[in-house]
Amino acid sequence: MSGIFAVYHRDQEDAFEDIYFGLYALQHRGQETVGIATRQQTTRIKIGQNLVKDNFDLRDGDFLAGTMGIGFIENNRHSIEMPIVLDDAILTIDGLITNEGFTLLDLLNHLRQGGSACINYLQSLQGGFAICYMDHKGIIAMRDQKGIKPLTLGQRGTSTYVSSESCSIEAVGGEVLRDLAPGEIIAVTSDKTHIYPSADSPKVANVCAFEYIYFAREDSVMDGVSVYQARYAMGEETAREESHNFEEPTIVIGAPDSGLVAAMGYAHRAGIPYQQGFVRNHYVGRTFSRSGADTRKRDVKIKLTPIRANLEGKHVILVDDSIIRGTTIHQTVQDLRQAGAKSVHVRIASPPVINRSSRESGSISVPEREDLIAYRYSVEEIRKIIGSDSLAYLSLPGLKKACQNDQLYDPYFKENH
Repeated sequence: MSGIFAVYHRDQEDAFEDIYFGLYALQHRGQETVGIATRQQTTRIKIGQNLVKDNFDLRDGDFLAGTMGIGFIENNRHSIEMPIVLDDAILTIDGLITNEGFTLLDLLNHLRQGGSACINYLQSLQGGFAICYMDHKGIIAMRDQKGIKPLTLGQRGTSTYVSSESCSIEAVGGEVLRDLAPGEIIAVTSDKTHIYPSADSPKVANVCAFEYIYFAREDSVMDGVSVYQARYAMGEETAREESHNFEEPTIVIGAPDSGLVAAMGYAHRAGIPYQQGFVRNHYVGRTFSRSGADTRKRDVKIKLTPIRANLEGKHVILVDDSIIRGTTIHQTVQDLRQAGAKSVHVRIASPPVINRSSRESGSISVPEREDLIAYRYSVEEIRKIIGSDSLAYLSLPGLKKACQNDQLYDPYFKENH
């Protein structure tokens, strides 16, 4: 999981401050590495580990001066740190390009050359990725042929923005124009914007289902669909598929943060009161993507504190976005019982995760199948393992209905892919 934020100011305004605040708005997409590269007469770069605030402040604008630049954040440290700088050029790739024999040097050479040869080369690339490149001529941005990775175009006055999510463009006062279409290439120069559509790509983006379920920020819009509304609808669809009869008094709570909106949707559809169940410690990172079992267990323990006054003596429906390994949800159910809940019923607003993405996606770092609790165990066995009184998942058709997209990239929920 990673994120791109790029800016090109034609009016000679410094780019660093916009990149700095743009990355802050994308911090949920990556918490392990961060880098910013800018250019004007010279190209400069600074890369660090952990959060934006741990590595940058506004004083870095003196060193990272320039009218254009790219910022990049990532959750999984790879051998190649990004952005990549070569002479006056800056390159970032969110995702994975899977063509046999592909090299970054070959990509850079084509991008620097430009022209029809570059466009033909880019349109031949396969995988799940978003590319953002800039040199003295301007910006080139591309979304993969299937639209698995998100990429959004924005503007403010004469300035151009390219970002993984719309929320970061709005955070710096920009206007969101649109998402790049699957396979689309956009080249922005000092005086015009060139658009190169892909004739072979689907009209509807096969955007990664986990963007709506977990990754994207609620105030973002992806391919015309509000992430907030999609998560709310996931909760509604989960309630619509409900088969359990609950005793009184029952409340609905959400697992912070990405389960909260779905819980509101569930409560609305089911006609059951919604309550806040936990206080969330926002200084703990996202446990889904943290490496190391001991680290995840420690994070879970200090991440959420139950609100006893809301839970004691209640039958609790806990709505969460997903179950991956089962570490987080098991601890959460235990905490609810210790806080006095009479029973705990877990509802997951997405289907069981039973597979990794295929190599082509470059999407998310789902663990090996043997580490996925839903691959190893049945729903009833998972219920016993996590210690809940009942457990149910949203169906795949329900997820697609909530996201208003029948073409979601969804191998995580399929046995054979």
